[in-house]
Amino acid sequence: MKFYTFVLVACAFIATTKCLLATDREDKMKIHNVCVAETGVSQEFIDKMIAGEFCDDTNFKNYLVCFLKNDGVFLDNGELKADGANRQIREFADDEDTVSGFMANCAVQMATVEESAFHYSKCMYNTLYG
Repeated sequence: MKFYTFVLVACAFIATTKCLLATDREDKMKIHNVCVAETGVSQEFIDKMIAGEFCDDTNFKNYLVCFLKNDGVFLDNGELKADGANRQIREFADDEDTVSGFMANCAVQMATVEESAFHYSKCMYNTLYG
């Protein structure tokens, strides 16, 4: 529920943000629920992420990997999909400067899939919400 609230709050307060359609929000909530169950991530870490604090925790990083794989941003082998990242940022940002900056700085492969997901998610948050 908190993740859903995060999406709604983001849409309400950021003028350049496109709000997700109801079906997209439902899909994201389904992914969230599956990944919470699969990884056992603490709700505390989800709450902190919503507030912009990304915890260096194994379960939290596994949650991010799970979410991004299920949302089509990462392949099953952990490789980042540029088209998936581009689609995801465009769910929230319209302007090309934001999109191109995000793709250059955030959609990058790190040493491990967990680090890639962590970097991607934290960078996306900072790109959109500063």
